[in-house]
Parts: sequence; structure tokens; C-alpha cells
Amino acid sequence: MKEATNRLSEYGPNQLPEPKTRSPFLRFLYQFHNVLIYVLMITGVVTALLEHWVDSSVIFGVVLLNALIGFVQEGKAVTLALSLAFEPPEQKVMRRPPRKSHEPMLTLGLVWRVVFVSFILMGGTFGLFLWEMDQGVSIEHARTVAVNTLVMFEVFYLFNSRYITAPVFNWAGLTGNRYVLIAVAILMSFQLAFTYLPPMQTLFGTTAIDVGIWLRILLVSSSVLFLVELEKAVIRHMNPTGK
Repeated sequence: MKEATNRLSEYGPNQLPEPKTRSPFLRFLYQFHNVLIYVLMITGVVTALLEHWVDSSVIFGVVLLNALIGFVQEGKAVTLALSLAFEPPEQKVMRRPPRKSHEPMLTLGLVWRVVFVSFILMGGTFGLFLWEMDQGVSIEHARTVAVNTLVMFEVFYLFNSRYITAPVFNWAGLTGNRYVLIAVAILMSFQLAFTYLPPMQTLFGTTAIDVGIWLRILLVSSSVLFLVELEKAVIRHMNPTGK
């Protein structure tokens, strides 16, 4: 007991130090800390001094859109991804063969999934952004649509991520993890605040959007859910044993 007390006084408690965290405002500002972003901002200033207002507004719009997407990506890692830590085990998980000792954690199949989903998210997000700009709306409007589209993509893909190859279109797949539903509800409340609260609109350069646009966002972003489930079905057909 005495030795334990001496060690406690000498080395302190046996626990890891808590990591330093940044405030949301600092996390947002940190999105601009990039050499390419510096170059773009300088270019935007130069084009503004030359009175090329359209070019300057597009450049600064892209810079701010990049910062918003980075900020949202960090925020959703704390909400959506954390909910998967409470994921119950899949059925027949104990019947799977053990992973080979020399096999990497990130297999070719998982690399393909990352690339496949990345193209869906990128194409849908920037495609809808460019489509909105083509309709003659403001850069703030298009930016708001793009950020919300990306977030909804992440929400739908969260359900895909519950199972690597098993289908998710069943009651257990959609509602089997209540923490996923809680995370989605929390994130949606954040997005509504991000879109409609005047202080958030001033800080992030967003604007209110109507119900029709939300329906368009849901139509585009839900595509990842169906495309990934289709990809899973193809994988199960090609490899019915799951090995």
C-alpha cells in the first residue's frame, strides 16, 4: 500500500491525458490553414482589385465551400461515426474464417468501397451545386444546398456501413442500432440550425432553402443507399460463401 502511494505521488494516476480539443470556431478557421487555400484567397483579392467581380466571387465561394465541407466532415465524425461503436454483431459473425495474419486491415474490397462511395458523394454534391448555380441562384444558396447534400449523403451511407456485405433493407438493418437513429436526429438538428438560424447564416454564409429543394437533396443523396446495396448484392452473388 505504501509503495502504491509512493508511485502515485511520483508518477501520478495511471491514466492517459485527455487530448486537447479545439472550439468549433477554431476548427472552422483551421479549414483555411492550407497553402492552396492561401493561393486561392490571394487570387481572389487580385481579381477583386481588377474589378473582375464574378471571378472573385466564384473563387471565394469555392474557398468557403471547401471550409464548410471540412468543418462538417469533422463534426459528423463525432456524431455519425461514433454511433457505429455501439453496433451489435452481425448474424453468423462467428462462422466467418479468421483474418489471415498477413492480410492488411484495408483490403482491396474496402479500398474499392471507399473509392466507389467517394465518387458518388463527390458527383452528387458538386453536381447539385453546379446545377443550382446554373439556375441563377446566389452562391450562398448553392453552397447551402451542397453542404446539406453532403451531410445527407453521409446519413444514408451510415446505414450502408452497418453491414459490410449483408443487406440493410430490413427492420433490423434500419432500426437495429438506436444510437444510429439518435446520431441522425442530433445531426439533423445541427443542420437545421446551420441552415435557418440567422447567427449561423451570418457566420457560415448560408441561407434558408425551401421544402422543394430539400426533396431534391433527399432524392440525390439517397442514391448512395441504393447504389451501395446494389453493389453488396453483386458481391454476394459473386462470392456466396463470403470468404
